[in-house]
Amino acid sequence: MAASTYLPSNVYAAAVLHDVIEDTELTYADLIKSVGRPIATTVLGLSRPQRLLGEGNLTWEKRYLKQMLAVQTLEPSILLIKLADRIHNLETQTALAPDRRTRLLETTRNLYLPFFESARNVQPPSLQFAYENLLGQLRRLCTVPEKQCVTEAMLVTA
Repeated sequence: MAASTYLPSNVYAAAVLHDVIEDTELTYADLIKSVGRPIATTVLGLSRPQRLLGEGNLTWEKRYLKQMLAVQTLEPSILLIKLADRIHNLETQTALAPDRRTRLLETTRNLYLPFFESARNVQPPSLQFAYENLLGQLRRLCTVPEKQCVTEAMLVTA
């Protein structure tokens, strides 16, 4: 997320912590104690649900997007944070194996981009400018060929 965009500090805190429940031993209860319920709830909303037995990737991703949309009503910044995270994932994909890069780009093009496009209308006016900015960045990253996307990502991270 662009630091020059003014957003409440809790949005930046949740953005920094967005993977902590997924990637560490910290729990939602731990986060409430350390950063408070509003930030912890946003982080929980950004955390992927556990995969159900036999659940395919696409079904699981769709369930995750529905979860975020539900949390959006409580914390309007959640989609903005996820949008920025997806851009970051595309910009830093050079360390991934080629098949994972392809899957990331395809999932972004076919699932995330349409989802974020359709969610444009649920953004509050205070977040609309930042959301549109990030959505434009995601569109650009999704419209370049994969090899060029990787090259551009290398330039961004260099």
